[in-house]
Amino acid sequence: MASRAFRWRRPYTVILSAVGLLMLCDLFGVFRHMFELDYDTHFTYPLDSEVNFYVNLMLSGQQSPVTPLESHHFRYLIDPRERCSGQRPLRLLIAIKSAPDHVERRRVIRQTWAELRTDVRHVFLLGTRAGDYELQRTVRREVEEYNDIVQAYFQDSYYNNTLKTMSGFRWAIERCADAEHTLFVDDDMYVSVPNVLRLAAQRAEYPAPEGGTAAAAAVPQPDSPLLVGYVFPASSPHRHRFSKWFVPLQEYPFSRWPPYCTAGAYVVSRSALRRLLYTSYYTKMFRFDDIYLGLVAQKAGVKPLHTDYIHFWEQTYSPDEFRHVVAAHGFHDPSRLLTVWSEQHKLGNA
Repeated sequence: MASRAFRWRRPYTVILSAVGLLMLCDLFGVFRHMFELDYDTHFTYPLDSEVNFYVNLMLSGQQSPVTPLESHHFRYLIDPRERCSGQRPLRLLIAIKSAPDHVERRRVIRQTWAELRTDVRHVFLLGTRAGDYELQRTVRREVEEYNDIVQAYFQDSYYNNTLKTMSGFRWAIERCADAEHTLFVDDDMYVSVPNVLRLAAQRAEYPAPEGGTAAAAAVPQPDSPLLVGYVFPASSPHRHRFSKWFVPLQEYPFSRWPPYCTAGAYVVSRSALRRLLYTSYYTKMFRFDDIYLGLVAQKAGVKPLHTDYIHFWEQTYSPDEFRHVVAAHGFHDPSRLLTVWSEQHKLGNA
């Protein structure tokens, strides 16, 4: 009798086990990886057309015959139009991705690496928090005191970082067009402005020895395209459902991403900024800003340049090892930023 009961339950046990295994495979993205398209042979991304032809027309002051996919026409609630006016030359604009409630981070950044230099300007990029009128009043008070906030009308959230980035691109082109380079950076980063300027000048040679041939070489022309950051050259999409960065095949079917700079910090030259912005008009939006910029750069023919001196991960601080660091992640605590930057500033590194 017991033997017949066991035989009766056995098929159900097998079925349940098979179903559980299939569910685990789905959860961990096994099947989605199996059905990915090979990037090297199949990659394409909307708009699949002569995008560079349209972009070149726009760069020459002509009108494109094709309607853009994305116009990036933002309604700016706060727009410091004169932020970059009157300063020549303007070597660097720092566009800092912040959030309305990150008041203390902005306060310390103003005291440290965003301190005003005659050849550098900074702005904080913000979205909005719907219904939080007191927070908006706090932002307005900051504007009255510092006039360094650019706020566009969209919900400020992680998955809207692409909107925040492109609002910064558009504002930089329209209000700060003479800046030779722009640093896009998160508000939880340590930054050494002198090292940013050296990286922009030396590029692949950074950090060239002081007084060496590369350091003494002529600074590259601002119109020489540059996109430099910590580059992932061939990373794969996350297909497991429990990932914060989960991407279904319907959204992106290819086996890897194009090369892209991590979103925490990257430097863009003036000509590259304009080309990337215009190319983005013909590039379908993607919710991860670093991936989106990689897709845009791929279409624009702007190859990201890698540097090890932008740290996208948090590292144990060492005064000597931070000598050449351009930017470093992991400074969520403003007091830690103040301590580290102050020490590096005394050492002449920031």
